[in-house]
Order: sequence, then C-alpha cells, then structure tokens
Amino acid sequence: MKRTKFIIVEGVDGVGKSSVKNHILKHYPQAIEVKFEKNLPISGDLTRINTEKDLMVLSTLFPMLSQNNVYVLDRFILSNLVYDGVFRGEDTAMSMYYYKKFKEENNVLELIFTRDHIDEDFVDDRIAIPKDVFNCLIDEYKKYGPNHQVISHTTDGIVSHETELKTVFDLVYKFVTTDFPF
Repeated sequence: MKRTKFIIVEGVDGVGKSSVKNHILKHYPQAIEVKFEKNLPISGDLTRINTEKDLMVLSTLFPMLSQNNVYVLDRFILSNLVYDGVFRGEDTAMSMYYYKKFKEENNVLELIFTRDHIDEDFVDDRIAIPKDVFNCLIDEYKKYGPNHQVISHTTDGIVSHETELKTVFDLVYKFVTTDFPF
C-alpha cells in the first residue's frame, strides 16, 4: 500500500523555514500546505501533537489524503519534542513515540534547519527566548538528523548559503518525483 508523502520543515525560529516552505509550494503543483493554527482560537493554548488522541486523529486522517500530492508542514511533532523538552521542561516520551510512529506510517522528508549559536537573546514579533535557551534549542534540533543552515544571520544582515539551499532543493525534487514502492 502506498503511503502518504510529507515534507516537514523543522527548526528554530528565524532560520528560513517559511522561505523554504514557500519555495516548495511555488515550484511543485502537487505540494499542498497542511497548516495547523499556532494557537487555539478560544483558549489561546499552543496547538501541539503530544497525546494519544492527537496522534489517533491524524493517523486516521492522513491515510485519506490523496496519494498524488505531497503535503508540506511548517513544523510538526519534532518541534513539539524540542520546544516542550527544552523550552517548557516537559516530559517528551510520548511525543517521541508519536514522532517515530508518524515516520513509520508515512513517507517523510524531514528538513531540519539550524543556525550558529547566538550571542544575544532572540526576539521577534511572536516570541522572546533567552540566548542560553535558544542555543539549547539549536543543539537539540541537531540531535535529530542531518540539518541544514540555509540562512546565516550575521551582524551585516542575512546571507543565504546557496550550496546548502541547492542541496535542500535537490532532496525535495528527488522526494517529490520518486514513487516509493510501499
């Protein structure tokens, strides 16, 4: 039985995930974004996939998606693992189980983006993270597989690493155009 294809763009804040995701969506007509609200509309709680119920809902829905498309997510269970464990100090054992289960049940290309450690606290329009915690987040993402530094933040501004970007898009092309035998 053919399994659903997912490209998951993961990584810390400010590394170019949205730029990569938007490039994929623009250049591959079969790519469709699966978007979860960052915060629940009424309670304002973060949307997270870290309970059995969450995984069961997704495990029921995802196989019903068209096998002709590739589904693109900007962060998913890996970010639950990293941010829940490092930033929130929560137990991530169940999230790890769901993370492995999801990868077993689907064809997944996970693109993990990191950056060099920062010297000042991270602040953007959505979140503020002390530099020591942010650097721990970077290190934690690096534990989960090959990671890419597409965007390098320097004192002079943002510089794109073109060779790394080409590597990422070569991986995406191969994943999107390959028919997996299972």
